[in-house]
Amino acid sequence: EEAGYQDAWAAVGSGWPNTFPNEAPLLRIDYQWSAADLVPLRGRVVASEHSDHRMVICDYGIPEADGAGRGKGGEGHILVMWAGAGS
Repeated sequence: EEAGYQDAWAAVGSGWPNTFPNEAPLLRIDYQWSAADLVPLRGRVVASEHSDHRMVICDYGIPEADGAGRGKGGEGHILVMWAGAGS
């Protein structure tokens, strides 16, 4: 956070945030950090069949930019990212 990134799940996540171990998650050790040019919209943690960690899945809005690359305040495309579960 000191480097200008935000914890996406803490900003918009819902549900139980812990990710390890997958069977009975007691620790939150998987995160998604996003820079100011990505706007977190939704976040959730889901169980995985292929890892001992649960996945952190977040949807991000990518602000539209004007010709100079500056955001206009509206949201453009949506980017979905995940962490944990072998990624």
